[in-house]
Amino acid sequence: MDDAGRTSDVQAELDSVETELELVELQIADLLQKQADLTTRKNALLQQLEEACDAAQPASSSSSSSSFSSKSSGAGPVMSRQELQRYDNTDFPWSKELEQHLKDSFHLSKFRPLQLRAINLTMSGRDLFLVMPTGRGKSLCYQLPAVCSKGFTLVVTPLVSLMEDQIMYLKSINVSAAMLNASSSKEHAKTVMAGMTDTKAPFKLVYVTPEKIAKSKLLMSRLEKGLQCRPAESYRCG
Repeated sequence: MDDAGRTSDVQAELDSVETELELVELQIADLLQKQADLTTRKNALLQQLEEACDAAQPASSSSSSSSFSSKSSGAGPVMSRQELQRYDNTDFPWSKELEQHLKDSFHLSKFRPLQLRAINLTMSGRDLFLVMPTGRGKSLCYQLPAVCSKGFTLVVTPLVSLMEDQIMYLKSINVSAAMLNASSSKEHAKTVMAGMTDTKAPFKLVYVTPEKIAKSKLLMSRLEKGLQCRPAESYRCG
């Protein structure tokens, strides 16, 4: 085949590739638009869900929604709606640090509904019971306070796969975390438990299974010593 023939073939293939690229770009544009539309729709539905929860709440109820309640450590009445709304503000001593880590560590620009309230309640030392649908950002409600607090946060979850996913994610954003479950080696468990009584804990979060809590007397002993080694406000359970 002469040079003219080869040039013609190359040009034909180039034209074909450019045509395919144009089609791909159009498909990407369509998908991006669809993603934006779905995101808008999702946010609207979440807002409707939150409004429906508020509407279903009796006027005399003392919580802000059917999925959110809090009371102070120890016996006491559940907080009123007005008291809970106070925790939506950003004028707490820790607010600037929360905002900084939200952006710098977790790469997020703003909080989702109820997140800031839950985090402020946690940072203030309140007991908190929070129920959210999948995808609403429950994990941030204990991960961000952990990053902004001294000591470490204990997270109890029965899902080992969840542990692994969150440990991987936290390490990707340079937040130190560890986990203990049935598959943990003795050496790994020993290292983690030693860190629990270290005043400069080498991790910000420790994930454990309920079985580990129930069956390991050594773990419970380390947790008790950990409480004695640091102020109560720097040791949290999520």
